[in-house]
Amino acid sequence: MGITGSGKSTFISHLSEVDVEVGHTLESCTQEIAIYPALVGNGKRIFLMDTPGFDDPNVSDAMTLKKIATKLGETRAKGVLLSGLVYLHRISDNRLSGVARKNLRMFKALCGEKAMENVALATTFWDQEDGKVGVGRESELCKIDTLWKSMKKRDSVFRHDDGKHTARAIIEFLVNKNSKVETDIVTEMRDGSTKLEQTTAGREVETLLAGVMKELADTRKELDVRKREALATQNKEELEEIRMERAELEQKTDRSQKDLQLLQMNNVQLAEQLRDQREKMADNARTIQVLEDRERKREKRIWRKYNPFRTPLNEREWFDRK
Repeated sequence: MGITGSGKSTFISHLSEVDVEVGHTLESCTQEIAIYPALVGNGKRIFLMDTPGFDDPNVSDAMTLKKIATKLGETRAKGVLLSGLVYLHRISDNRLSGVARKNLRMFKALCGEKAMENVALATTFWDQEDGKVGVGRESELCKIDTLWKSMKKRDSVFRHDDGKHTARAIIEFLVNKNSKVETDIVTEMRDGSTKLEQTTAGREVETLLAGVMKELADTRKELDVRKREALATQNKEELEEIRMERAELEQKTDRSQKDLQLLQMNNVQLAEQLRDQREKMADNARTIQVLEDRERKREKRIWRKYNPFRTPLNEREWFDRK
């Protein structure tokens, strides 16, 4: 886990047996949770879970929480427990930003205190920072943030500064503990009736949403005042601008209300929604396949019509190239 652009997918790519999509900008390339097989130690097979951060401009925090809670609950229902959790932080950041602090709070809320025995914190992007500056930032990080400070005392803070070698060392540190962990979000929702908003992580998101809703309400009042003034002076340009701003405001309000509805869901409802989504995706995939097959048959008919000297060989070669 970690903020968008902290190197989560890159970290996994050093170990994964299959290709991992890696972003090269600060925009997220991970909006869905993905699981990758990997080998560590003496050929021990493990699975690495890549998760989106709680700062993606295209995915709300409530949706990200829902995705993580659903996936962790789904794996736990299959009898699968985690060997550990890795949180990544860019050492190239010159301060612990508000976004980074929010992601750390969400990480702690999702994991819970018991899970901290199986957590590793790692700094990334050492190649983009002067060594001495990086060491100073690492030291400051372990002083100003309570989580980093406590994990430093447990010898669970690492530098991911040597590609696959440090990635492997961090994962083997957790795997070699030979213990499994259940995160708080899974424990809290295990009975099936607990709603997301009733979990520690859910309350964090709900607090953030409350702040957003207040800002939207304040903006709505300001727009009402501006509209009355514009009507009084018959300022058409101002009225049009207000109309567009209100439309955007209503979209944001609608998204926030949907996020609040997400937090009302329990484990059973989350699983049902996931099943429905998978069925729709399967239906869409089948529809696409049918359309592609129809198009291919149509192309064959056209090709045969306008290639009177065709042979089975050159026909096959032509369609193989397509």
